[in-house]
Order: sequence, then C-alpha cells, then structure tokens
Amino acid sequence: MEPARVISIKLSTFSHATEDEQKVLRAIRELYPDEFPRKVETAKVKGHYGNEIIMSRVKVGASVNSDRFFISLWSHLSPANRREVASRIEDFVDKSGTLHIRIGKQESFLGEVILQESDPIKVEVQFDTRGPPSEPLIERIKSRLAALSDVGLTSNPFS
Repeated sequence: MEPARVISIKLSTFSHATEDEQKVLRAIRELYPDEFPRKVETAKVKGHYGNEIIMSRVKVGASVNSDRFFISLWSHLSPANRREVASRIEDFVDKSGTLHIRIGKQESFLGEVILQESDPIKVEVQFDTRGPPSEPLIERIKSRLAALSDVGLTSNPFS
C-alpha cells in the first residue's frame, strides 16, 4: 500500500486579552522544524463579548516542506500520543483527508509537543486524497504514520 502524502499543514490559535501575545507566537514557533522560517500571520478580531482576540495562523504549502514539517511534529509527539492518534485515527481524520490534532499551547511554549483539547494550537494536516480506489485514504494515512514510526521513531504506534 502506498502511504498518503502530506500536501499542506495549517496551524492556528487564539491569544486572549489575558495572554502575552509574544509567548503565544513563541508557542507556535516552537512547533517549527529548525530550518523553517518562523513567520506567523496575525489578525485582531472581536470576541463574543467585544473583547479583543488575536488569531495567529501559519500555512505550510509545498508538499516537500509540509512533509518535513509533519515528520518533525510527529517525531516530537510522545509515543503515547502517537499511539492515541493511531488507535483512534478515524476520530482525528475528517472526510476530506485532513488530520486534526490539538497541541497544548502552554506545553509547546515550554518545548513539549503534547495532545491537549483545551486552549490548543490547532494543527490541520492535509493528506493527498488521490490514490487507488482499492486503498481507502484512512488506510493510506495509517500506512504513512506507521512508516514514520519504522524509520527511527521510538515506537510503532500501531503495535
């Protein structure tokens, strides 16, 4: 089976009035592989109650860059987090072939990559949906994650 290719990655999060915007930007930048530029787009928006919120976004578009970015991100997840994603892959991948994971903002600021639902950095990993009809996309994504584990990561999440 041919593993699914990563074709783009989007990162996004919000900075609330109580948060230091520079620390939030640093938390996003901590997820970047070393060789990537650290550019983050920001926009000010109004919250439900009129409070100012800063939305921060990054998009990695080129397939080669997206793939390298994803390899780095996946390798920094703990083996337990990789197993969690792999064992519940259907909960993390939508019908369009996008893997949705949420990384703890505070933990990322401290240099750790940990899955977390509350106040996260949202990561959307878009996989190429083209492939043989006999090979379901979800299986090709599983194959990609297993291949990453087989090339030097500490444990295979599908074991």
